[in-house]
Amino acid sequence: GEVYRADELLPGGAAIRQVALKLLAPGADLGAWADEAKLLASFSHPALVTVLAAGLVPLGDGAAAPFVAMELLDGETLGAVLARAGRLPWRRVLAWARDIAAALDVIHARGVVHLDLKPSNLFLTRGGAGEAGAIKVLDFGIARRAGHDGGRPRDPAFTAPSNDAPGADDA
Repeated sequence: GEVYRADELLPGGAAIRQVALKLLAPGADLGAWADEAKLLASFSHPALVTVLAAGLVPLGDGAAAPFVAMELLDGETLGAVLARAGRLPWRRVLAWARDIAAALDVIHARGVVHLDLKPSNLFLTRGGAGEAGAIKVLDFGIARRAGHDGGRPRDPAFTAPSNDAPGADDA
């Protein structure tokens, strides 16, 4: 889906904060999407993007498009940083790896597998005074509950060869 910067509004119309608003394609399985949105909103970890709200945007004729409102992050993806800078200090990378592993531990404990972890789905927030900020795991669009059918990773460049083995979706 597309992600937009949006204002969260009070009932009277006053803006209270800016959010990242992800609009998903109309026609999605709304039952499965609602279950997934509730699960993702229940996660809490500093290295996981915070889901603030989810719902449906009416499109007319009874159709609706799902949306997810998330914390608005300031920074860039790890993929963009790597493309620009090439090598990164190993101590910083190790700290990010620890944060990512801890975030994945939170979702794995709830039976969820990300399935699309790659540099473009890892976001580096800006820190103060030129310092690097935190790392956040993004895009749970193809996350699946472990043992559920379907949902192979989209990007073969970041896929373990074992994911092509029979029964790999049951991991």
